[in-house]
Amino acid sequence: MRNKRSFKRIRLIYYLLVFKQDSDELVGHVVDIAPEGIKLMTKEPKDEGIIYSFRMMLPKEMEGEDREITFNALCVWSDEKYYADFYGSGYQFQNISDEDVAVIQKLIDFFGYQE
Repeated sequence: MRNKRSFKRIRLIYYLLVFKQDSDELVGHVVDIAPEGIKLMTKEPKDEGIIYSFRMMLPKEMEGEDREITFNALCVWSDEKYYADFYGSGYQFQNISDEDVAVIQKLIDFFGYQE
């Protein structure tokens, strides 16, 4: 059963790429994001209760920022076959820096939309 989150994630106009932190192995794409967490669409299912180390590529339009941020995130839920051949999973950021929270907020402010 999914945990209810107390924050609203926002969809971005980009499907940002997320990789394993220590390699170029693609994990998936960002579906939506908030300063507290992220939802990913992946080709492989993810295990709930595991903390993953990720690296997220930023849009080239984010001037003055590094091209990526790295973070750890706890998988709090995972759905089988979220969309066609993809899985959906929700994560809560763990020990993310204030600077990276500011970058995520900038992403939301400039590239976010609500349906």
